[in-house]
Amino acid sequence: MLLCPGFSKPQKQVAQNEASHGSVLVIGKEGIGRGEFVTPSGIAIDAKGEVYVTDVLNHRIQVFDSNGKFLRTFGTEGSEPGTFVDPEAISIDKNGHIYVVEPEANRIQIFEPSGKFIGQWNRPGSDRGEFYHPTGIAIDAAGDIYIVDSGNDRIQKLSPAGETLAIFGEHGSDKGQFDVPRSITLSPEGNLYVSDTGNNRIQEFSPSGRFIATFGQTGFRPGDFDAPSGISVDLQGNIFVVDTGNNRVEVFNPQGKLIKVWGEEGNGVGKLKHPTGVAVGEGKETFVVDTGNNRVQRFPL
Repeated sequence: MLLCPGFSKPQKQVAQNEASHGSVLVIGKEGIGRGEFVTPSGIAIDAKGEVYVTDVLNHRIQVFDSNGKFLRTFGTEGSEPGTFVDPEAISIDKNGHIYVVEPEANRIQIFEPSGKFIGQWNRPGSDRGEFYHPTGIAIDAAGDIYIVDSGNDRIQKLSPAGETLAIFGEHGSDKGQFDVPRSITLSPEGNLYVSDTGNNRIQEFSPSGRFIATFGQTGFRPGDFDAPSGISVDLQGNIFVVDTGNNRVEVFNPQGKLIKVWGEEGNGVGKLKHPTGVAVGEGKETFVVDTGNNRVQRFPL
């Protein structure tokens, strides 16, 4: 389910720009009650600023306001439509419809803003329009959906009706190839950024899948990656990457130049343990899913 790096690098060797602990908001703790988590992973923010978190091993989605107040939850464990098997990734379209990716079930489910089930794509396999362990999702302004088909080392572009519009990528380490890609996001111009986790890099593509650029390499120094996972972009086009194995978040400008780093391993406020998801709000705040600590932390930009 979640891609776990084998070990953590020495954090004292990493230059960081840490947020003041007094300005960091902690949301949640380990547990099964409302507002509590067991292995949270994905995160998305809707047009109202509400924050949706995939609570993986509680098999549900939890919703909070931007200040961390619990609002509602939906979903229970199961394989029937409207129930979940380890929901991992989440995205929200312009109409407020919620798309949830379940890698173990090889499906994407769609819900109304209220949490009412309205449809699903359940197509296990490796042929066109089929998925094998999907892990990421992003939706563009036209409503087209991009699925990280991780087990098939490719990206699939679907119409809102579920028709396959494009497929790109294959297993490998060359430009445009992938090794267990994890997450995807869109730039303000509509280009795609994919966290190519096994290759420890970020790749950029056009909406049709044309390769544009790549940045990052294996390591623990600033700008390096150890199993990058969650990825998000702010209104200025800056790219926020969760560097899972290094227990930090790295921020790059649209040209791929590193501009900020924060985080170190730990369970105190502002510290991270195996983080996986990230979402940037319009209020200039960054929400990081601190998976190993079973919480979400909100950092000021």
